[in-house]
This record gives sequence, structure tokens and C-alpha cells, in this order.
Amino acid sequence: MRLAVFDADSPPALAFIRSAGQLGVAVDVYSDQHHPPARYSRYVRRFSTAPSVDDLATFLPWLKKHVERGEITCIAPTSDQIAFAITEVQALLPETVQRALPTVAAAHSMLMK
Repeated sequence: MRLAVFDADSPPALAFIRSAGQLGVAVDVYSDQHHPPARYSRYVRRFSTAPSVDDLATFLPWLKKHVERGEITCIAPTSDQIAFAITEVQALLPETVQRALPTVAAAHSMLMK
């Protein structure tokens, strides 16, 4: 299983990458920027461009397509936007990942502050 990390310019993303990488988890970083800081972590196995997570109208269809193809199977919840995006594709993720996630209703309750 590979861990997809977005928000590649944020401290939570760097923390996820470091923690997962130290455990031997394969980490893929996605960003709309060409040179986000997280791209250069020694734990990153692959970097790819993606639409901005701030543009959900573009990002969500892109994410759904990559999850459906099996290219993204696990997503680090590095921000509220990514946590919301996870709820939008949760049913498409592997069952083992779904079991580790809160229900969509519970996630929405936490996010809609």
C-alpha cells in the first residue's frame, strides 16, 4: 500500500511523510506546485502533479479517477480539504482503509464546524 500525501507545502504533510517513511511505508506526494518542500524528503518515492486541493470542483473528479484506477489507495488527512475529499471517495478505497476511517457522517460532523 502506498500513502498519498497532498498539501505538500504544509507542516502536517511533512510530518506524515517522515513518520510513514520511517516505518517503511511507500509515500507518494502530489501537489499543484512543481517544487513543494515535501517533494524533496528522502522518504518520498514518487512525486506527481495534481490539481489544487483548494479547487474542489477540479480536484475531486481527479482524485476519484485516480482512486478508481487503484493508483491512490490510502490518503493522509493533512488538512480539512483533504479530509473532506477522503469522504467523497471513501467508498472507493480498499476495505482495509475504509475500516480505519470514521463514517462519512462522523467526518462531516467534525469538519463542518
